[in-house]
Amino acid sequence: MANFTEMLDEVYEKISVNFKDEIIYCQGKNGVKTLVLFDEPELIPNKMSRYRIGTVTILVLKDNIPFLSVEVISQGPTPPKSIAGVLPVNMVTRSIGVNREGAENLKYDLDELQNKMLLLIVVPDQSESVKEVQFVDLDEKFRGVLDLSQYSNVRDFAIAPLRKLIPTLDDLLKRNSINLPEININNDETAENPNTEDVLIVAAKTALREFFEHSAYICQPNRSFRPVNYLGFYSEGKINQNIPKILGQVEDVMLTREGIQNTNLDKNTQNRLFKLIESLERVDERGRLGSNHKVLFLSSKDSKETLKLNNDIINDTTSVKGDIIAFTQSQRYVSLSKLKNNPKKTSDIV
Repeated sequence: MANFTEMLDEVYEKISVNFKDEIIYCQGKNGVKTLVLFDEPELIPNKMSRYRIGTVTILVLKDNIPFLSVEVISQGPTPPKSIAGVLPVNMVTRSIGVNREGAENLKYDLDELQNKMLLLIVVPDQSESVKEVQFVDLDEKFRGVLDLSQYSNVRDFAIAPLRKLIPTLDDLLKRNSINLPEININNDETAENPNTEDVLIVAAKTALREFFEHSAYICQPNRSFRPVNYLGFYSEGKINQNIPKILGQVEDVMLTREGIQNTNLDKNTQNRLFKLIESLERVDERGRLGSNHKVLFLSSKDSKETLKLNNDIINDTTSVKGDIIAFTQSQRYVSLSKLKNNPKKTSDIV
């Protein structure tokens, strides 16, 4: 099963990059606590739980009007019943509440919309030969039994493995004639011929400490990144001055000695993983041992291959309202040449 928080961060990052001018509410981001679905447009105060039928992960608005809901399912391999349950709940939704921390809660009445909602269901990457083929069959069968033309407030939907999120979203928007800026399909991190002068910056609540301890970046299996040479860590409102070089990577491995021995990896890579195991046995803050992960091997903090900036880069990224917001909550890319100029603020590198 994928880590829900890491998967949500990646989905949110991809959605945010492509919908720069739209309002995006995401569970757990920017003060949003929950996005609640109700089966009635008019809610009686103090009795709202009577009409609550579920939640959704992300809500996107164009011109302050809801048009796209995104539901993230982290269970993988994903059973069909997990997907099937999402559809009817969204179909009978009549209003969506946005519960916020430190700000007034919001409510959107879907019955008043001129156009019905689109629904994108995002699941972890699956077996291409079995599960993803099954999703195509499910899509056709759901459309055969679900009537989206009458009572439903969902006019169309799509099911997307994480690595196909952007192409699937692009297709969903195009077949519904949504007038938005062109979706950047090449934002999908599997794009060919990337600019290797870019530097990957990741959100790093604990990853920075793991880098100092283990000279590695550890995350969910098969997480998509552009091929780059360097990686940076954004933590506590700043990009750390240490920018290690990426020395190699493993897409999916169980961090046990037996798990490493059962791979077809070359001896050099296996030895690197064994050293990582030894290091994690001393300090394993996130409980990495015994689980499957993607691993990026990094140059150490004191290595000559690590780019050492003169200072940390302070985040001064702001929202359209002028509020300071996170530079990234998942991952983004910056210019290596701009980093080498020793910038003091994130506005100097974007």
